[in-house]
Amino acid sequence: MAANTDNTREIEDFLKDHPDAQISSVRRIVSDPETGEEKRDLFWERMGVDSGDPEAMLQLAIAYLNGDGVEQSNEKAAQLMTMAAELDNSDAQYSLGMFYGQGCGVARDFQQVRYWMNRAEENGDPDAAGIVEKIENAEAIQAAAETGDPDAQAKFARILMNFHSEQNFRDAVAYAKKAAKAGILDGMYILGLAYQHGRGVRKNCATAFRWYEKAALAGYAPAQTNLACMYGRGEGVEQDQETAMQWLHKAAAQQDPDALRILGSMEDEDEDEDEEDDDPEAILEGVEAGDPQAIKSYAIACLQEKDWVEHTPEHGLELLETLGKGGDEEACALVGMVYENGICVDRNIVESAKWYELAAAGGEPEFELALAKVYLLEQDGKELDVEKCLHYAKSAMDKGHPEAASLYSFVSCTQALRKKGILTGKEAPDELLAKIREAAENGDEDALRLFN
Repeated sequence: MAANTDNTREIEDFLKDHPDAQISSVRRIVSDPETGEEKRDLFWERMGVDSGDPEAMLQLAIAYLNGDGVEQSNEKAAQLMTMAAELDNSDAQYSLGMFYGQGCGVARDFQQVRYWMNRAEENGDPDAAGIVEKIENAEAIQAAAETGDPDAQAKFARILMNFHSEQNFRDAVAYAKKAAKAGILDGMYILGLAYQHGRGVRKNCATAFRWYEKAALAGYAPAQTNLACMYGRGEGVEQDQETAMQWLHKAAAQQDPDALRILGSMEDEDEDEDEEDDDPEAILEGVEAGDPQAIKSYAIACLQEKDWVEHTPEHGLELLETLGKGGDEEACALVGMVYENGICVDRNIVESAKWYELAAAGGEPEFELALAKVYLLEQDGKELDVEKCLHYAKSAMDKGHPEAASLYSFVSCTQALRKKGILTGKEAPDELLAKIREAAENGDEDALRLFN
């Protein structure tokens, strides 16, 4: 995209006023003068690339990957990602490793995955080591799988499932089917995953159930856990909580970590339900002594209009705001929740975002995710700030928050589909699903990622 005259003047003026400044990579939205359609202006990213800024290279690579302001090209995305990775940008190194695993713009190459993930890990990426671990001996496993070894076929199918691309999913299903036919339980389990989530095959929960059941009946613990979940949700089979618990306990008896986690969380929920309210007398004594935790507990009790409090919900909000202004991040988050849900005040998304932003300033992923969700809410019929939603969801995801990855994936993919004109952002839920499904069936990668 050629730089327009206004942009050229803008950057010349900027450099004149800031002769020592580096070109920064920033996202700008401009309106097409003819259609009024909003689109990305990539001028600054291009200037950043020319000046050797790896962050600009990364952003432009993402633009090519999503067809965001430029014609979509996995190859150009991979070229730019390589340039940024070679300049030791850890995000680019991790992404380039995933590109090589997915075969996105480059040929699938597990040696290159290992190389770039190792470099990303050296530069502080927290997730890179996990990818290297998942592809350990990948080349040898692939070679054995291609000779017809069913154990290797199941292992290689699992490796491919870690790299989200439709081709990898299809290849994984092909290897898993061969392994399952030979009686390999992990192959049956992978087929269950594929059919349950529509990875490489059309989603079919009944077929997923049958594959999980085959492996579960043969004693395979991960399949027993997933079978329990399907019974519990009534997914692919009639809902049956008693049978779900039986399978869950079978898996837990084999120390399956997911089964143990689910049972543990169920026990925690039971304990929470049985817990009595905090001791009002102790809370009041704490408030008298100025203990911030006691003040927060009392404020929450005011908001819940407990029968032992002497003040109104509005007083509880005042207490939380005072603590928040003093730097208490949890209090800030609670105020954000009050404005988000309209508790004792008119619902105000902008005010909610302001308080959640104060809460998230310390980098706590729980508060970052809450802020990301608020930025996705509508104010006056328009989402508050999708770019900030993505920023905070990515930050929480990078810190390992379990919900943040799905939010980031959903928002980034739907944004990409909007840029392509597939979505408008105004669809009702059923219409949204139908449009995404149609785009996925037509091979759109962002739509496929949403289904996967």
